[in-house]
Amino acid sequence: MIYGTSYLPNYFPYMGFENSYFNNMYSTYMNRQVESRQEEVLEPKQQKMDNYQNRKDIYNEMESKLNTVFQKADQMDEKSDFDEYSATSSNTAVLTASANSSTREGSYDLSISNLAKSHDMLLGVDDGDSTTGVTAGISDPSDTSMISDDTTLSFYHNGNEYSYKTDSETTLNSLASRISDAENGVYADVVNIGSDSSPEYVMKLGSRETGAGEKRITTDSGGTNPGVNFSSTLYSGNSTEQETVQPGENSAFTVDGTSYTRTGNTVDDVIEGVSLGLLQEGKSATVDVTLDKEAIADKASDLVSAYNDFQSFVNDKTGVSAPLTNDSLAGRAANEAEEIMTERVVGAIGEDYQYLSEIGIHTSSGDKLEFDHSQFKEALENNPQNVRELFTGDLGVAGGLKSFVNEYSKSYNSDITEKIQSIDEQLQSLNDEYAAAENNMGYYRESITQKYSNISMNMVGIRTSGILLNKFFDVWG
Repeated sequence: MIYGTSYLPNYFPYMGFENSYFNNMYSTYMNRQVESRQEEVLEPKQQKMDNYQNRKDIYNEMESKLNTVFQKADQMDEKSDFDEYSATSSNTAVLTASANSSTREGSYDLSISNLAKSHDMLLGVDDGDSTTGVTAGISDPSDTSMISDDTTLSFYHNGNEYSYKTDSETTLNSLASRISDAENGVYADVVNIGSDSSPEYVMKLGSRETGAGEKRITTDSGGTNPGVNFSSTLYSGNSTEQETVQPGENSAFTVDGTSYTRTGNTVDDVIEGVSLGLLQEGKSATVDVTLDKEAIADKASDLVSAYNDFQSFVNDKTGVSAPLTNDSLAGRAANEAEEIMTERVVGAIGEDYQYLSEIGIHTSSGDKLEFDHSQFKEALENNPQNVRELFTGDLGVAGGLKSFVNEYSKSYNSDITEKIQSIDEQLQSLNDEYAAAENNMGYYRESITQKYSNISMNMVGIRTSGILLNKFFDVWG
């Protein structure tokens, strides 16, 4: 709490003097006394606390920047971090391709003879002509009288049997909804195969998955007989007819002359580490898998940027008249990071590349580094194993940076953590001192107020005595 003029009540009301001169004089003098004491005692403590808090904020931000360096280094610390590959298709209208770190470079010729398809069928009214398929249905899918009561519809899908029984409230719409809403891998729709003026509503059943065998809707658990079982006819007074409008089929294709079939059109188990998306049957395309040098270069560029950000921050906070001028911790951390990034890498001794500067990471102005994408990718092209060894393992740059950050930041007893804890202790002590001084300031204000209140009362007494003396002299005069 700061005691300013506005906190001092007027303890000196007009007491019979010719004017309020003395009253104003006492109030002004008291306020000046309190403000002077405040400047002398409280403000230095507040300034000291602000300075400590500023240093703490700087160390917290420094820790955050070091953690970013750690994160970027962690993306280049393992050998697998350099297994970045890209897969490209010669014709993306025929097939697509993507790669992960488990693949290797190569070229593959693919030919697609068949795409995987889902099994779709219609359930309609038997029109008596077995050669035409489903051509008839019911006129109103919301009419309960058109669906037989106590009929069980059942089928198998993915080896599991599902059954649905009708009752007097069942309509074609409600039955389709029950099938679609169940967790059976099958959808059911009501479709009009007639016209608007002469509708013929039937049920369309379809597998939500592509593929033959158990992926189809079948009457048996083995997935060999497409169709649906009925305990009796579905449609009141009419036999039920079934028609397969699209058979469930597997995809069929070759890779470098070897034939494969799969239940789907997304294939990720033929070329190791490559996912294929089959799009057109009767077509061919080539898939090329190459080391993704751009992705690896982006990782290295991100690491350099994080390092430069940390160095710039330290330089800004430790310069002349900066908050951490001559701070040994910040300066030592910056020097150690620079050594890791610029000195010869122990893990690459004897190789063609032994310094980061030889693969495109050069010292720029001050402590900053600059990154040459072209030179880095050229080094990857010439000797990818050597570039990998510059970064990976305990003796590589990325491993060295992670150990460095752990020492200064991430562990519970790291240098920066201990520094922040020390500042917190000093801040707590200063806060306690400030609170005590603030409390004393309240007592000081009260004592000043009482002092001048007493003076005021004495002046009232003097004034009263003067009035009595005047009356005495008037009587005896």
